[in-house]
Amino acid sequence: MSRQDAVVAHDSDPARFWLQGGHVALDLVNTVMMEGGELVDRLVVPQDLREWVSVSGLGQRYGTPDEVDPAVFDAVVALRGALKSGFSAVAAGEAVPEASLTAINATLRTSPGSQLRRGPDGALEYGLRVDLTRDALPLPWLLADAAAGLISGEHASRLRRCANHDSCVLMFLDTKLGVDQFTRH
Repeated sequence: MSRQDAVVAHDSDPARFWLQGGHVALDLVNTVMMEGGELVDRLVVPQDLREWVSVSGLGQRYGTPDEVDPAVFDAVVALRGALKSGFSAVAAGEAVPEASLTAINATLRTSPGSQLRRGPDGALEYGLRVDLTRDALPLPWLLADAAAGLISGEHASRLRRCANHDSCVLMFLDTKLGVDQFTRH
């Protein structure tokens, strides 16, 4: 879906983000949703992405950037489209389109690397070398990495779209094994 296909909606209420997809990459895809019979894009400007990061779980884990560079914003929005296409294919039991794989892999090649650091209890922890409060540049990579793990992992078979495609474009991980819990949207 292109940005031209969606009505853009910018407001400063972080509650406008639907964070019930069960996975951060699905929550990103779900920043485009149906409202009043029209597609609405919740990521209109870089500040919207910053606010989404702060409430998505990424902010707590990696920090919330003070600002998001327009190039990072554009990369995340482009990645979101590739993820939507790939997730939709998986949910329909189809192969992930080559264009989605190409876009995800291009983003994954920008890996931020890893490091050892001391955790709150002093024990060594191995993890990504990411601090979004200092630099939002790794944000597209974090989202592509999360999506790659989802699309190729054990939970891929639980990926679903709302049953009513006319009024709901949201995606989620089916934790109820076959029950579409979001058809009322």
